[in-house]
Amino acid sequence: MIRQLLSALFVIAVLAAPVMAGGSGGTKKDATVRFTNDVNEPVGVIVNPTPAQLMAIADAPDTAAALAALTAAGGRLVQPGKSTSFSVKAGNQEIGLGFVNGGALDEPFTIKRSVGKGRTLRINASSSKS
Repeated sequence: MIRQLLSALFVIAVLAAPVMAGGSGGTKKDATVRFTNDVNEPVGVIVNPTPAQLMAIADAPDTAAALAALTAAGGRLVQPGKSTSFSVKAGNQEIGLGFVNGGALDEPFTIKRSVGKGRTLRINASSSKS
């Protein structure tokens, strides 16, 4: 069953904040997608999923199967207050997200952003009190 993914309490703030690579060799060859979870529930995150991977997650019969499909596809479950980073090639990225509400994984949705070579694309999930 398809459920409404986002309630008025959730806002995804996407900040394309570049970060220069540290160290003594210039800039990094790859880019990074960094996701931070500032909501009270875990969030499933996957970068550059295939349509089949998204369908496997969305069509899973229960939360455990959806989370297994997420991790099998290279995704991660990010707990409240935690962050995770994905190393990617520079260019266009598709980030799939699914909130875990009350123990059930909502249907995933995707956002598309671009990130430059050696840069970090920061994505924050935060709760809104409005």
